[in-house]
Amino acid sequence: MELVGHYIAKNQIDNPFKNGILGADWFISFKNRHNLSIKKPQTVENLRKKACNPWIIYTYFDLLKKTMDELGLHDKPSQIWNLDETSFSKDPSKTKVVGLRGFASTRTISSPGKDNTTVLLGCSAAGDKTPPLIIFKGKNV
Repeated sequence: MELVGHYIAKNQIDNPFKNGILGADWFISFKNRHNLSIKKPQTVENLRKKACNPWIIYTYFDLLKKTMDELGLHDKPSQIWNLDETSFSKDPSKTKVVGLRGFASTRTISSPGKDNTTVLLGCSAAGDKTPPLIIFKGKNV
């Protein structure tokens, strides 16, 4: 809220705040005006969060099209596979974030945890699937 106060002062915006300080109800009014809600975020590691950048995603799909063209895979769905992983932590974050009402929760950064259980799943464009690969916490040997 301090950031909002600085922004208003710097841009000389008329406001009802006393001495440029936001009142206790300001955030609640702002949240309601902009159809926002408080959510518990999904945790992701920093590199995965950076990979969600739209410019990185566009580059990926350009490369995917080029590769499919070069390998002639457009009519071979049984040769196109996707692998995805999901991780379950024993100690999920208690943090909450603000996001648009009606949309899935926002992501937040977490450190790579060692108490996670990871599940890998694969499926082809033809609908074939692999059995799940479940990875539990490792132990030092």
